[in-house]
Amino acid sequence: MAEPAARSRRSRRSERSNAGALRIQRAIGAGHNLHGAARKRRAARAQELSEEVIHEVKGSLRLATQAAPEWAKAWHDWALFNVTAMEHYAHSDVAAAQRHVAPAVAAFFKSVALGQASGARPPSLPPMA
Repeated sequence: MAEPAARSRRSRRSERSNAGALRIQRAIGAGHNLHGAARKRRAARAQELSEEVIHEVKGSLRLATQAAPEWAKAWHDWALFNVTAMEHYAHSDVAAAQRHVAPAVAAFFKSVALGQASGARPPSLPPMA
């Protein structure tokens, strides 16, 4: 009797393991789909931008980074704004698009550095030893 019970436990463990692997594969697939969807939304927002909106948002985000220079979220938003502005200008004014490259890259690095300094880590990544 012990033998069938052990086999049954192994079978249940194997089924749980397979179900877990399927969940991971679905999550990865959903992540890729979300990334593509986010890219499409960002491109759509970039097309909807006007010079006036870009100027207003740029001023607000600049104030946020100046008012809270140690806030990683402000720098991350500044970086995302510059990426969106690059996409907006990419087809019409390449020089204007290029002016947003360095601020975007610098802000992404700053947001990461500030996030690590505060001990903040994305919930999906385990702490590195």
